[in-house]
Amino acid sequence: MPLEADTICTSTQETNAGRPNLIAPELTQHYANMGWVGYVRMISNKLGANNLLRVTGADINLSQEIIKPDVIDGRIDPTVYQLGPKIVEGTLTMPLIADTQDPSNWTGGDCPELEDLTGVASSVLNNVWCWATSRDSQGRLRYDDTDLNIRYANHAGFNFTNCVVNEYSISVAQQDMVTTDINVIGRGRSISDFSTGSPTYALEPTFGDFLSPARVFTWNDVTVNGIRGCRLNGQHLFYSNQVREFNITIKNNADRFYTLCGSLFPVDVNVGKREITGSLTLLGLQERLRDLAVTNPERFTEKNEIRLAFYLGNDAFDENTGTFTSRDWTDNQNDASHLGAVWSKRIQGVVFEIEEMSMTNEVFETTVNWHAMGDDQSGYEVFTPQTSGSYPAWG
Repeated sequence: MPLEADTICTSTQETNAGRPNLIAPELTQHYANMGWVGYVRMISNKLGANNLLRVTGADINLSQEIIKPDVIDGRIDPTVYQLGPKIVEGTLTMPLIADTQDPSNWTGGDCPELEDLTGVASSVLNNVWCWATSRDSQGRLRYDDTDLNIRYANHAGFNFTNCVVNEYSISVAQQDMVTTDINVIGRGRSISDFSTGSPTYALEPTFGDFLSPARVFTWNDVTVNGIRGCRLNGQHLFYSNQVREFNITIKNNADRFYTLCGSLFPVDVNVGKREITGSLTLLGLQERLRDLAVTNPERFTEKNEIRLAFYLGNDAFDENTGTFTSRDWTDNQNDASHLGAVWSKRIQGVVFEIEEMSMTNEVFETTVNWHAMGDDQSGYEVFTPQTSGSYPAWG
């Protein structure tokens, strides 16, 4: 017999309200609360973001060290203790998804990627990128008002306030999906009334407007190629068809600052200079990269560039001809963002280290570590499009 109304399916155990084990610990009945009912919600008024981040892991926590000073008091056991600062920190791990949100909620500001890609399935990717990289005119992370509303289970939810990205990394390897780790530092934590009981955010049209089902970016969607250099006069350093693995890590070197304000939470979290590094795993030995690295002492500067682009659709292999159609972002396409790509970045001022290699019975690979620094041809910023065009205020 069909159900006549949704209320027939309503369970009295839908929430934790009134559960004996939560209000009367002496009772023995307990419930197993599952984590899959949870979510991570990213909220920033400055960025205009209200995104659901579909993570594979989130270990953001509030911690506090208990210190026992080593006093001499004629006792066997410690008799005094000291409270440490309250620290909010953790990492979000998630696959990169070609995800969307209502374009009417997007705001560009000094992060032009949001405006340039209106209507393209990359809004969440852009929001996270801007959150991690964009600086204001004073050098602070621009979107330091970002809160993370995290529902761990149906009775555990917290709001982590004023979270800044301390470290952001993107990695892709052959035969695998593109993943990212977002290490954040927050200024506070409060119990979230919206993440416990029966939350409605995951079902609201303005918050639930994400693709479902949605495909994650995989290795075939990514191209990475290197160009230019003072000594190579614009020649290509390497093409994407030789790259087996690529990663980039952006460290903002965030730090907490405390004052005698009566609180164990920091009064501010600010960032230092960026440190941008990464590595390439190549199929075999790349002669141009080898020659470039060993001749580093011959030059006073480097103009090398790594171009990273994500695409969707259309396999590059042509079954009729048996050849591959290159999607590399070549030198004559010297625009800020690559046309045809869902998301693209130029990483400039790159200095390559000498390759690492070893002999095994497996396929021969080499690993090349690299560093990206301020480039004088792009306002001394590593990335194009620029993420911090208004800096410095006195410029």
